[in-house]
Amino acid sequence: MRAFTLHPATLAATCLLVLSGCGGVTFESPLSDDETTRFDERLVGYWEPLPSSMDKEEPAPGELWHHLVVGRLAEGSDRMEAVVLDVDSGVVKVTRIELHPTRIGDHRYLTLINREEEEKGYFVVRYHLPAEDRLQLLFLDEDVFTKAVVRGVLRGVLPDSEEGAEPRSSHTHITATTAELRAWMDAHADTCVAPKHLEFRRLVEKQSSEAAEPPLPPPPP
Repeated sequence: MRAFTLHPATLAATCLLVLSGCGGVTFESPLSDDETTRFDERLVGYWEPLPSSMDKEEPAPGELWHHLVVGRLAEGSDRMEAVVLDVDSGVVKVTRIELHPTRIGDHRYLTLINREEEEKGYFVVRYHLPAEDRLQLLFLDEDVFTKAVVRGVLRGVLPDSEEGAEPRSSHTHITATTAELRAWMDAHADTCVAPKHLEFRRLVEKQSSEAAEPPLPPPPP
């Protein structure tokens, strides 16, 4: 079995979990493949996090925290991309995260992928849009996944607990296949999500990709 050494500080910008102090379970396989990844136009736009959902005060003037610009990864692709913008002390940091939207039962999920860190595992969040201008990212409950691995009902790797042993991972790492993971998530949809979530508000009105082009101006007299 391949060993994993995950560094939460390095992965923070990728998963948006450590950034909010949430930690998180990681995955060997994404939650969706080419057949089950589906573009979700509702995610397209410019999103600003609500500081209250991050247990933070309002950012100082000139600072940005985890603003998201979300769109299609490439023309005709069902995969999406989030460009994460942070400005701290006048320094701009940009992180690009590939998003694979999918639906399992009544719930929608995103696999979050940073191609520079892909060998260290994927992150998964459930997402919900309670209104057109609100986006919630709901985190998976690592304790639920850890107990499933301990019981042997879900394949995974637990952090080493022996004294002096080098941890394979700072989190529970699930090694189940995409198909196995989708079946397990469907069966445990009511218990696999933690109460903690991040909430974003849309800053730019969504423009439908199917909207008609604006009419041409009248010709000059």
